[in-house]
Formats: sequence, structure tokens, C-alpha cells
Amino acid sequence: MEFSRKFGGKHTHVWPGSDSKLSKSSIVAVNKNSTYNLSNKVKIISDSFADDMLNLDEDISEMIKDAVRPCDKSSLNLKDYEHISKDIDIVMPYLKNAIETKAEGVNILFYGLPGTGKTELVKTISQALKTKLFEISYANEDNESIDGHQRLKAFKVAQALLSNQNILLMYDEA
Repeated sequence: MEFSRKFGGKHTHVWPGSDSKLSKSSIVAVNKNSTYNLSNKVKIISDSFADDMLNLDEDISEMIKDAVRPCDKSSLNLKDYEHISKDIDIVMPYLKNAIETKAEGVNILFYGLPGTGKTELVKTISQALKTKLFEISYANEDNESIDGHQRLKAFKVAQALLSNQNILLMYDEA
């Protein structure tokens, strides 16, 4: 991906590496078809992210809060889920190993009707594993629904920028 712009009579080229966190995260997308209008050439994941970039003292999780939000702690513990202890006995070692080995592509689906405690269970599991839990946002700062494409971008942001931390990412109902 090449970005070319004329500054002071000279063309400046930026070649972000395909392995770079910026490239992998989709925080910034470059439109290859637009060459002269910067606002059409470069798309940023959210307007507030661009504002937050000016404050370099921010924690990365605070900077990407529109895309990925830290979750509150659970008031429960694993003993409160004895009725599904066999399932938890499978999930916990699996996730613990995935975290220790930094495995990629580890996904667990909790399926059920809204309001049955899936989110609280995930929070409890995260606490038991001593990880931070982040939710992929389903609404923007104005509480307007985010489409699937934007949620996928948010997921990529979290994967790229939080990859050096022990975290769990959660997609919740939207």
C-alpha cells in the first residue's frame, strides 16, 4: 500500500509494512483509488480516535474506546456456576493454555436467550483467568448501532493493538 502526497514540491511516499500493527488493525484504511483528496484517501476508524491520537499520554485502551470497551468486573465467581461446572471444566483449561501459549484463533461461543447470564459468565471466566476483558463495541459514542463491517474493524483494532496483553475479547448481543 503506497501513500503519495506532494508536500513543498516533493512527493512523499509512505509504505506501511503489511506486518505493522497500523496496517493489521484497520485503524487507518487507505483508498488506493483516490490520490489527491486526503479526506477521501485516508479513513480513520472513528473521529474521536483521531482526536485522541493528539494526546499521546493516553493508554491504548482509552484511545480505542469507541471500537473496543473494557468490561466491568463480575460480582460472581466460578462457584456460582456449579450447574454448568462440566462445561467450565472444559473451557477454563482450554483458555488458560491458549493464553499461556499465545494461541491465535481461539473462539468460544456462548449461545442462549438474552438475559440468561452469558455476559456475566464471560466476565467471571476472565476474572478467574486474571485477564482483562474487552467488548467489541456495538454502538458508537452517540449510541448509534455499528454495522457488522465496523465491528469487524473494531475487532481487528483490538487484536493488533492489544496483542501484547493477556486479554479476552467479547462480542455481545447488539
